[in-house]
Amino acid sequence: MSTPILQLEHSDTTQGGIGFTAFCYSGPETWSLAGLYNPGDSPAFATRLAAALAPLKASRVYAPSPTQFNGLVIEPEELDVEIPLSGLTTLHRNRHVPADGTPISCVGDAGILSAAGCPLIVAAYEDSLVFAHAGRDCILDRARVQTAGKKKGRPHESVVNSLMEMLQKKSAFPDSFDPRKVEVWVYWSIQPDNFLHEFAHPTHGRWNRAAADYVRRQFGDRTAMQNANGVWLDLPAIIQGQLVKLGVPVGNIDLDNAYLPESFPTTRTGDGKSRYLVGVVRTS
Repeated sequence: MSTPILQLEHSDTTQGGIGFTAFCYSGPETWSLAGLYNPGDSPAFATRLAAALAPLKASRVYAPSPTQFNGLVIEPEELDVEIPLSGLTTLHRNRHVPADGTPISCVGDAGILSAAGCPLIVAAYEDSLVFAHAGRDCILDRARVQTAGKKKGRPHESVVNSLMEMLQKKSAFPDSFDPRKVEVWVYWSIQPDNFLHEFAHPTHGRWNRAAADYVRRQFGDRTAMQNANGVWLDLPAIIQGQLVKLGVPVGNIDLDNAYLPESFPTTRTGDGKSRYLVGVVRTS
């Protein structure tokens, strides 16, 4: 087994004093969590995962199953299958409750996802920290896009709405929730140049054409660059646009680490199957 190598890392502290570290491990083996749902599953991978998390001092590690891109942020208690990774680290999962994010409440709590171009969002308000997977279909309701907003495929447009609701729910005074005090970081998205949606695609062309119009109209021209062949979606810019519509100031949205280096595998580059590991651990 090769030694896990930390490829990307960023540490920050919120205005309220919450400390966290966002991290990313990549290659040479894939970091897919798909085979690890119960104690005893994928023992070699579980050992490698434990080795990756140990230097970060992660103890309770929450790994939602973002398989349905449903935009849900759930309570950590719903991830009730405990998988010991080491004497210090336990993974919490539940394949029967698909979701994109959850709060991480205590020092040593962490959230992880296997990714291939989907951004990671970390958001804070008062003493709450929430993380979420933010792939294209997590932030864009396909039915709304296809019908120019006339029909809804789910209650919320985006996981961004769910994340904001969770921050409000965890607030000491939910009725006085102030989105102007929310802080958000977006990490390691596929670059727009690698995320072309072709208008002539035999299966998805109709949706791609609708997305070009819908996204620019809803969230601004910079979120979707297009020419006669297709549209390039900028996921961090869309996330920023959604947050601003919900009342979060632009100055509270950190996009400094929002894009992956070109060398990382995504669903559009490389073999299309490799996954890297992203996550966040609470440090204070």
